[in-house]
Amino acid sequence: MARTYSSEFINEAIKYAETHKDSMDYTQMANKLGVPYGTLYGWVKKERKKKHQKQIESAETPDNLEEAKKEIEFLKRELRDTQDALTVLKKAISILND
Repeated sequence: MARTYSSEFINEAIKYAETHKDSMDYTQMANKLGVPYGTLYGWVKKERKKKHQKQIESAETPDNLEEAKKEIEFLKRELRDTQDALTVLKKAISILND
């Protein structure tokens, strides 16, 4: 029969694993906490995915998207201006070489 753990215990185990990841491996942490290695690793992995997803979602707010769109338009204009200047310079060099 599979053992169930309270959400409080799981959260504390995840915090413990995160704070001790530099000083011991997951097997040692799991033994200390009295849970199987795979269980602890799964909790930590799931929490990391959750945090990563939150970061992605917060980065995709409408304000950030609008800022990014404005930056892209600015860079496109700047590239067009640079390409136009390069074309003019090429023509000037061509004329001067004749």
